[in-house]
Amino acid sequence: MPFKGKALCLIVVLHALVLPVVAQAALGIIVARTADLKVVRKAMEGEGVVVRNGREFYSGRIGAVPVVIIRSPRGKIQNAITTQMLLQHFPMDRVISLGTAGALDNALEPGDILIAQSALEHDTGTMKPYGLIWEGRDNEGSRTKDSSAAQRKFTTLAREAALRLSERNGGFHVVEGPLVSGDQFIASEPKKEWLVKRFGAKAVDMTGAAVAQACEAHGVPFLLIRLITDRAGDQAGDEYVDSLRRFEGRLGQIVTEFVRQMSSSPVTPEATP
Repeated sequence: MPFKGKALCLIVVLHALVLPVVAQAALGIIVARTADLKVVRKAMEGEGVVVRNGREFYSGRIGAVPVVIIRSPRGKIQNAITTQMLLQHFPMDRVISLGTAGALDNALEPGDILIAQSALEHDTGTMKPYGLIWEGRDNEGSRTKDSSAAQRKFTTLAREAALRLSERNGGFHVVEGPLVSGDQFIASEPKKEWLVKRFGAKAVDMTGAAVAQACEAHGVPFLLIRLITDRAGDQAGDEYVDSLRRFEGRLGQIVTEFVRQMSSSPVTPEATP
């Protein structure tokens, strides 16, 4: 299987399926947690729902910004499917993916926020008795931070929204940096050390690279915003469960704040060269 992997192959297959366009929206939001879905839906006006292949797409407006939000099952394949369906049903100007991640940077704590600058798959390669031989090329990663004025503004608004929420909620860190993705929940110090050494990433998740590849295949700008739930070490499982309880709905609050700011300071496609 080439480096682009299972997720991108599935995108190509799904792209051949012509699905009807049922609505339009400027901003697509993909969430991992039901709590975040509820927060965003509560802020929406004029909500409608379209069901396709078991997935529920909720459309409406937050302020002046038309949005479509959907919760995706976890994993790279499921998120590639969800993103592809979103982009085929609803022509998007931009997409935001909200999910959880384990910290690879020891400066990050549960509750902190990462805005990804890039996304690579870490679990592609050849498995040997002594471990995985990664077979990708670093320059084939999906880059979320480009040089266009629109994308810089998009990222800045997201960071500012997260920082405003941090100020109101007692403080958490908001950082930008690389993300790696794989169909594995990382709860191992040796694996964490390998990911840090090999990729220099700040966090690891199970979805981001798939969303990024699907958006890039359509030429749609995107952001990956991740809530740090654990330190990806031996105690990651317990930390993850605790974080879901303590920080429930935080990503939904951030993106709602962000979209409201977009409403008063729009990011338009025309701003992109």
